[in-house]
Amino acid sequence: MISQNQRLGVFYPPDNPDTGQTASLALMRFSGQEGINRLYEFEVECLSVSANIDFDKLLGRNASVALQTLDPGHPDRHFDGLLTEARWLGMQEGGHGYVVTLRPWLWLLGLRQNQRIFHRKTAPEILAEIFADHGFSHVADLQRDYPEMEYTVQFQESDLEFIERLMSMFGINYYFRHDKHAHELVLFDEVDSLPEIPGGARPYRMTERQFRDGREHLHDWVSGRRMSTGRVAMTDYNFTTPRAAMQTEKSAGAKYEKGDIESFVYPGRYPDQGKGNTLTELRQNQAAMGDGLHSSHGDCAGLMAGMRITVTGHPDPGVDGRSFVALSCSHSFTAEAYRTGVIGGAEEDSYRGWYELRAAETPVVPPPARVAPRVPGPQTAVVVGEGEIDCDKYGRILVRFHWDREDARSMRCRVAQLWAGKGWGGLAVPRIGMEVVVEFIDGDPARPLVVGCVYNADNMPPFEVAEGGKTMGMKSNSTPGGGGYNELAFDDTKGKEEVRLHAQYDLNAKILHDETRKVDNDRSTTIGNNDTLDVGKELTVTAGKKITLKVGASTITMDASSITLQSPTIEVKATQTFKSGAGMTSEHKAGALMDIKGALVKINS
Repeated sequence: MISQNQRLGVFYPPDNPDTGQTASLALMRFSGQEGINRLYEFEVECLSVSANIDFDKLLGRNASVALQTLDPGHPDRHFDGLLTEARWLGMQEGGHGYVVTLRPWLWLLGLRQNQRIFHRKTAPEILAEIFADHGFSHVADLQRDYPEMEYTVQFQESDLEFIERLMSMFGINYYFRHDKHAHELVLFDEVDSLPEIPGGARPYRMTERQFRDGREHLHDWVSGRRMSTGRVAMTDYNFTTPRAAMQTEKSAGAKYEKGDIESFVYPGRYPDQGKGNTLTELRQNQAAMGDGLHSSHGDCAGLMAGMRITVTGHPDPGVDGRSFVALSCSHSFTAEAYRTGVIGGAEEDSYRGWYELRAAETPVVPPPARVAPRVPGPQTAVVVGEGEIDCDKYGRILVRFHWDREDARSMRCRVAQLWAGKGWGGLAVPRIGMEVVVEFIDGDPARPLVVGCVYNADNMPPFEVAEGGKTMGMKSNSTPGGGGYNELAFDDTKGKEEVRLHAQYDLNAKILHDETRKVDNDRSTTIGNNDTLDVGKELTVTAGKKITLKVGASTITMDASSITLQSPTIEVKATQTFKSGAGMTSEHKAGALMDIKGALVKINS
């Protein structure tokens, strides 16, 4: 075994879970980059006497590098991560060389692509749920309030892409704290929550060649400016407040030429102007993150991304005594050669660092999200909910997408209708079990819109389609329980064209002016109970040949030349006067008896 005793840098490989022994790997070189809102990656070159290390037992387990810092009393700086890659480099310094790569546990989230739905959760709550799914904890050092989101969708993106998109949307940053065989994810949204480097301050020296210092220090300082978007304007639309003002804007207040270039964003993805103002300010800060950066070389091994550091002794008064945030750090370390047998006494410049810094009084925000996922076209889903019909006052329904493995269901989806006016239009609410077609506004998976329904093997069409689909129309189903229907159907079979109307219970029609019907052939009406006709003024019935009214054995027959009343009994009563007459002949005949009665009977001849 190669000893790492009394060395400036030490590698702590994982223990073999089968034997409990630590692999024989000694540190030769170490390099890597870490940053706020980025995954670190450390490469460790090691030396071993073993030619056949079983890395299957070590991959996925924590390994650490520890570097001594120059300042007495300051703790060793640890660089921990999961051992995710390993390669054999051949023979070196009388042993076998290996290089391993250490990454944070958050890197594992990039290995799992998923599609999930979250209901009524804040961004920190969603992040915590995903981290817990992977079996890891984190520290949420968040000071702001975060809104509850009705509906959030992870769609065809890895868990890592999703959580980084979510953090970018709300201005949540992250970095990692390290210890031996452990590292911790920390979320933050305000710079003042960041820790200071042990000791708080580090001196600046003009150039490394001019000055040698036994303490950690900075040198080769570079300050820079960069043009950026001068103003961000955004807007959106909320159907629950369709007339509300939604446009927002935020200016950076740049004083240089062309510093007022505007970037306009739609949709802003916010529900009201108040939340829009917050997001617009965030987008402006994101646009400005590339401006006002400083970089420096140094030997501050204790400085990690996410720490604050105060610079002293700088000739620029805008830098001297000012606090900065380490946005990113690059580290490089070379250990003493093992083959010489030297113990202690590190070579000069065994550690070198490069640091990107930003003034601590300026906001630190995550970069804009990579292109958000887009649904490339419509999808189908199944309507779900309670009972047979489940909708809200807007006619919105719940659907379950075929990729939803957790039965999380969608948000309430609006349903496109034929017409949609103010208290008028069309309405057909898809019912539980129907398969519907869902589009997505702006391609956003979190903004579904139902645009139609389709049949499937469980839900077959109500009309015969095997013969060419000559019948079209609409047939409903009585609810709850079914067993009845209303129908309006059109049969377009040549020579048998038909419009068919079926009312399962009542049929009500109200006509505020005229109704005109024309039947070129026959009309037949059958009424099972009563028929009432109430005419406000006049009723005219006209027949070309004959009118017949019949009740049992009684009939009234009317043709162009006569009216015949026939019944076992015909009774005519007038409360006051009854008159009958004929222009020429009046005949009254009785087969047995004719009885004429009156208080006074007059017969004139």
